[in-house]
Amino acid sequence: MNLQRIKALIKKEMYHILREPRTLVLIFIVPLLQLILFGYALSFDVNNLSTAICDLDKTSKSREFKESFLASKYFTLTNETDDPKDLEKLLDRGSVKITIFIPKGFGEKLKENKKGPVQILIDGSDPTIGRVAYGYSQGIVEVFSLKATIEYFTKTGRAKNFNEPVK
Repeated sequence: MNLQRIKALIKKEMYHILREPRTLVLIFIVPLLQLILFGYALSFDVNNLSTAICDLDKTSKSREFKESFLASKYFTLTNETDDPKDLEKLLDRGSVKITIFIPKGFGEKLKENKKGPVQILIDGSDPTIGRVAYGYSQGIVEVFSLKATIEYFTKTGRAKNFNEPVK
């Protein structure tokens, strides 16, 4: 095709677009509305997830772990219990979106630089909220774990100067 034919085709299409007002709406107004809706009204950010916690350890480390969740804007403590079975009931009823179980011995294991297991259950009835809550909780656990490891190595005198290059 030569350039003259392309110009004629563009000119013809412009006449059709300008002649029909509904076409203008489809071309300009609808995408503009979508841009506004997706930009401001729709958000996949999740805040203030109702959270239940069962802390059987009751040590400073378990309280620190619990506070690392509650210090974020993503989780809000709505229930605290001493019975792990209550967590399952709250999750099944839909009273909470996430439960955190901290077993006995959590703080002691961290002092010895061992894995301190915790259980985090997330309501999966809304997959989007579930995935986002999982990502948030995973990030908080990783940061807490890193801090605990650094603290252990600092207390035992095995921490190296992190500013020195690795040989």
